Amino acid sequence: MEHGNLYKDGLIRSLIHFLELDGAEFLLVRGNDLLYRDIGFARMPPETNGTERFGEMIREEIRRGDVLWINLQQFFQKQA
Repeated sequence: MEHGNLYKDGLIRSLIHFLELDGAEFLLVRGNDLLYRDIGFARMPPETNGTERFGEMIREEIRRGDVLWINLQQFFQKQA
């Protein structure tokens, strides 16, 4: 698809919008796709509060830097 990344970007931003409307605070994704970084996702620091709830496999991915996250409220503050 010629405009695949453009469509993917739009879908991700729409998902962020609906999750924020539903009251979600954060969105996490596995992988380190440049498109996510362009949107505003960053590596999740291993010392982030609440990661103890995750399974060991996910905590290991966080330690390796394979999990990106975004604060949904901050995302929309930047867009204004």
